[in-house]
Amino acid sequence: MMGIKDFVNGLSSISKWYGGAIVLIYALLSAEYMSTINDFVMKGLGEVSGIVESLMQLGYIISIISALAAWVIMSLMFHIIALLFNGRQDFSKFLFVSSYLYFIPAIALVVAINMLGYLDVEESENVINNLMDNRRFILIMDIVNYSYLPFYLLTVCVIRYSYNIKWLYSFLSVVIPVASVWGVTELFKLL
Repeated sequence: MMGIKDFVNGLSSISKWYGGAIVLIYALLSAEYMSTINDFVMKGLGEVSGIVESLMQLGYIISIISALAAWVIMSLMFHIIALLFNGRQDFSKFLFVSSYLYFIPAIALVVAINMLGYLDVEESENVINNLMDNRRFILIMDIVNYSYLPFYLLTVCVIRYSYNIKWLYSFLSVVIPVASVWGVTELFKLL
């Protein structure tokens, strides 16, 4: 029977290229998800001019870069907190082991993008309110958002066995950065 420790060791032995490919696919799917939502908003506003279309294409590229940067930054935050709890691991090893876990949000993004294709939203100036009132759209957002829960739980397991620290410390190594990012986001909403 395969345990969690065997699972983490198995992830460590897989080629780094597979992890990089998973994160790249995740970044592309993330950009496509955001682009599809932007298309709904732009349809509601009417005809899209050349400048706006160029900005939307630039936004697609920025979404890809942002997803890749988020992978590195969040992994670095998890790594630093684990080191504060006397964990021992190279950042590069953890970075690539954590990349395999992005298959969970990637699958959720595939489902969400597919469901967005069947979403009917009235074209109006209040398209954002119409989206937020649409139960299917809320379900799509929940699928994407809740896909990170198993991702974070598996990250706790990876930190536990990669850094050889206690379960509480590995849990805190994930909760502290996630809560910090959430807190900063909420702070900026107030501004």
